[in-house]
Amino acid sequence: MTTNQKEKYSIWLAITETDYITMFIKVWFTFLATLKEMLPNYNESNIGDGKIINSYREKIFNEIQIDINKEFIKNVLKAYYLGKNEALKSDDLIKEYFSIYYTINDSYSQEFNFKYRGKETSLLLHTYRYSEKEKDYKLEVKLKDERKEFKNYFGDEIKAEINLIIKKKSETKNEVILTSKNRIFEERGEFINTIIKSILNEAESLVSSRSKIDERGKRKRLDFLEHECIEDMKRKLTNELDLKQIFNLNPDNKIGTLDSETLEIEDKPKSFDEDITKWFIDFSYQLRNILFHFIIDPLDKNWQELFRYSYLALKHLAEQNINYLNSLNLRRDSNDNRNT
Repeated sequence: MTTNQKEKYSIWLAITETDYITMFIKVWFTFLATLKEMLPNYNESNIGDGKIINSYREKIFNEIQIDINKEFIKNVLKAYYLGKNEALKSDDLIKEYFSIYYTINDSYSQEFNFKYRGKETSLLLHTYRYSEKEKDYKLEVKLKDERKEFKNYFGDEIKAEINLIIKKKSETKNEVILTSKNRIFEERGEFINTIIKSILNEAESLVSSRSKIDERGKRKRLDFLEHECIEDMKRKLTNELDLKQIFNLNPDNKIGTLDSETLEIEDKPKSFDEDITKWFIDFSYQLRNILFHFIIDPLDKNWQELFRYSYLALKHLAEQNINYLNSLNLRRDSNDNRNT
């Protein structure tokens, strides 16, 4: 018997004892029931879970008071780490839920410069929302160069855009549903290559639009761009580009210092525990969506571990919600007694 087989059989036996995926589903329905009790405006069958979750997240720690302890935060951080580094990366279809770990900074703007023989090359990167109604983001890329060859070949600048939103269309029997997910880059090299590719594609379109330039002339212009501008700019980006300035980590960039063993975070903000709680509420909803819309491997160790800590954390929230509801009912009963 191989080591892998032994491990697989051990997992099978463990699942007969405790199946955290099933336990998570059970506590999810309990948690949702408490929300519908606390938020009577949403206690109708035709209102989706997402709206209820959003309302709860907005009211928690304000109108709705609950207690969170160190054990709860520890379970949330373990779920955070396992989801980000293991489970959610295991399947291409599930990777779209990975965007919950990031928020696109729609006010990011940064210029990168270098000089060659006194002539400056600059690259401006700027994110913006191109739709006021939806959170649709683009990255604007502008390359400029003071050399006369560049201006003769491409004009004042080469301007390109990169979509930071992935739109997906799905069809049911009754309707067509369009969903949007943030396009997240975790690897700096991949992001830089995407930027460079967008510049080269735009440059090629500019050159190809000039009918009087033969193939040799086109190649000369593109070679100049690639070897005289792009190569040095790529090195500049590799040394200076900080992805976290564009793709902010949720709930705070400080979570990037999370130690997977001690679960310590450097210079943790005062509001961090409340912020990570609100993040976990959204995360739990995404886990619910994964279970309802995808088939995952229940024997996978990473999934079991992820749902173990998510179950423990969500159970704490459900218990706190029940305590809150009990306190509301006691106050109500007390008021009723006074009035009789």
